[in-house]
Amino acid sequence: MDIFAAILQLDETIFFLINSLPHPPLVDLFFLFFSFYPLIIWLLIGVIAVVFEERKDKLFIIRLILALCVAGAMASGFIKPIIRRPRPDMTHGDRVVIVEEKPAILPWNNDFAFPSGHAAVAFAGAYVVTREETSGTHSKRHSRKQKKLMRWLFMAVAYLTAISRIYLGKHYPLDIFAGGLLGWGVGWLAWKVVDIYQLKKADV
Repeated sequence: MDIFAAILQLDETIFFLINSLPHPPLVDLFFLFFSFYPLIIWLLIGVIAVVFEERKDKLFIIRLILALCVAGAMASGFIKPIIRRPRPDMTHGDRVVIVEEKPAILPWNNDFAFPSGHAAVAFAGAYVVTREETSGTHSKRHSRKQKKLMRWLFMAVAYLTAISRIYLGKHYPLDIFAGGLLGWGVGWLAWKVVDIYQLKKADV
C-alpha cells in the first residue's frame, strides 16, 4: 500500500469513528446550527465587535467580508470542481449516517467534498476576528486574559463548524483540514490586501 492510499484509508477510518457516534436529536440540532450558519455567525461577530466597541475604523469589517467571500468562493466555486472528490455517502452509501440539513445558501458543486467550503469560511473568519481582537488596532482594549479567552472562543467556533461536517456525514477529515488551511491562508491574505490598499491610499 502506498502512502497516498494509506492516508486515504486513515481519512476514512477517522471519518467513520466520528460519523458513527450516537446522533441524539439535540446533538444533531447543535451541529446543524454550526454547519449551516458559519457565514452568518462570523458576520454577526464582526458587527457586534464594531457596534459595541464603537469603532470608527471599519477596515475590520472589510477584511472580514473579503476573507469570508473569497474563502467560500475558492473552496466551492474553484477547487471542488477541479478535484471532484465524491462526498462520503456517494462512496459508502448506507454506511454513512446522514443528518438532513437545509440547502446551502450558495449551492456550488454540492456533490463534491474537497475541500470543505464550510471549514474554509469558518477558519477565514476565525483568523480575521482573532487577529483583530488579540493583536489588531483595538486589541489594547482587552487584557491578556481576555485575549486568551477570545482565541479559545473563536477557534472553538471554527472547530465546531469543521467537526459538524464530519458528524453530519458531509465531509472527510482531509476535506476539513484542507478547507481550514485554505480559510486561514485567505484570512491572512485578506488582512494583507487591505493593509496594502491603505498604504497606497495614504501615499496618494
